[in-house]
Amino acid sequence: MVKRTNLAHFSNIRSLGVKAIKLDEEDELVTAKIADSESEHIAIFTTFGKVIRFSIDEVREMGRNTRGVIGIKFGEKDDYVVDGIVLKSEDGEILTVSENGLGKRTKISEYRVTKRGGKGIISMKLTNRTGKRVIGAVEVESDRDLMVLTETGKIIRISFDEVAITSRNTSGVILVKGDKVVSISTSPKDEIDN
Repeated sequence: MVKRTNLAHFSNIRSLGVKAIKLDEEDELVTAKIADSESEHIAIFTTFGKVIRFSIDEVREMGRNTRGVIGIKFGEKDDYVVDGIVLKSEDGEILTVSENGLGKRTKISEYRVTKRGGKGIISMKLTNRTGKRVIGAVEVESDRDLMVLTETGKIIRISFDEVAITSRNTSGVILVKGDKVVSISTSPKDEIDN
C-alpha cells in the first residue's frame, strides 16, 4: 500500500505522536519519504527482486488515518516490500543490495513506468550467490556514500563509484564478504581535510 499526505497534517504533533497511516493486521510501515513539486515517480522494491515504478500523480492526497492505495501486487506468496524511493528524474541511478552482500547500480531509465497495482518487473536477478532476498534499494547521490549494516553488527561505508553500473536483470558485484546484510542506507561523504 502507498499513500500521500500533505505535511500540513503533521504540523501539530503531540509528544505521544499522531497516527500517520492505518495499517492492516500483520502489516507494518516500511518507509516514509518527503515528496515535493519536483517528484515524478515512485519505485517500490520487494524482497523477491521485483520493482514497480509509477507516476506519483496516481496516488492522490489523503488524510493521516487512511490506508492508502495498492502500489504493488505480489506475484509470490511470501513476498513483501523492502523499500520505496521517490524519484525526481530519469537521469539518476538506483543501487540494489542482496542479503549475501551483492550490489549493483542501474540507470533509472531501465525501470519502465507502468500503472500502480501491477506485479512489477525484475529489479535484481536472485541466485544462490546473491541469496534469496533483496535487502533494500537507494537512489545514488554524488555527495553521499552507501552504508551497509551486517548481521554481525558491522557498518561498512562504500562509495557509489566503487559499484559497477549494470542492467536491471543482473546480480551485481560483491560489496560484503562472509556476512549477511540486514540493512542499507546512505550517509554524507566524509569531508577530507586539505
